[in-house]
Amino acid sequence: MARPRRIPHYDYTGVQRYFITTCTLDRTPCCTDQAVVGLIVDAFLQTATEHAFTIVVYCVMPDHIHLLLDGDHDGADLKTFMKVAKQRAGFQFKKHTGRRLWQEGYYEHVLRDVEKTEDVIRYIINNPIRKGLVANPLDYPYWGSTRFSREELLHSIGLRRT
Repeated sequence: MARPRRIPHYDYTGVQRYFITTCTLDRTPCCTDQAVVGLIVDAFLQTATEHAFTIVVYCVMPDHIHLLLDGDHDGADLKTFMKVAKQRAGFQFKKHTGRRLWQEGYYEHVLRDVEKTEDVIRYIINNPIRKGLVANPLDYPYWGSTRFSREELLHSIGLRRT
């Protein structure tokens, strides 16, 4: 698969919000084991801290991961963050399984002012429901945030613990 193209003349740095999707190699459902998901999440969380990004919400699906990211200052560089996070997670995955984790590239959407963050959070949190993995988002263990609790995220989109 060809690498997704970036927006021409956009440098992907600074205080900006991004919706990211990156897929496993050949969309292989290899992210179903707690240990594997843990090493992926740890790699992204560590890289976010090091590269001035806040992960507003993430969801690790069997064959892809969704992230809603905030650049925390003018030097926050999305391309560097994604390169390092994917390398780090891929290295740990290969040590654990002997296989390659990611397909090349990732898909990004730069959120505009008119786009509601809550809509993206809702999309990410409800992904396991749309895919038929669970009936309630709280039943899916592989989503979270570096900024908010799960309950705060659910409240932000108008859902309550059931």
